[in-house]
Amino acid sequence: MAADGGTAEKTLTLDADGLEVPADVDVTDGVVFRARGATIDVKPRGSDLDRYPLLDRRSLEAHGQRVENEHIGIREVTVKPYGEDPRTYRVEVAEDGGGAR
Repeated sequence: MAADGGTAEKTLTLDADGLEVPADVDVTDGVVFRARGATIDVKPRGSDLDRYPLLDRRSLEAHGQRVENEHIGIREVTVKPYGEDPRTYRVEVAEDGGGAR
């Protein structure tokens, strides 16, 4: 278990271009990203992404907004490809990004 009460074992990076998408996740098949302050359902699409731009530091920490996913720790996300179980990741925020958009 992570020090903040979460369960993440792997780490993704959040920078100015967005959240790193795990290498084994194909966004074209559809995926749901969850952070403490956001749930984003990415419908199946024509092109894959290696960074997802719609999550930011506010979503991770739920500052200034209600906590939507209380079961997710601060600076954690779950990534759930359609038809699979969710996977929990720690998020490292790069110095140059992850701020409010």
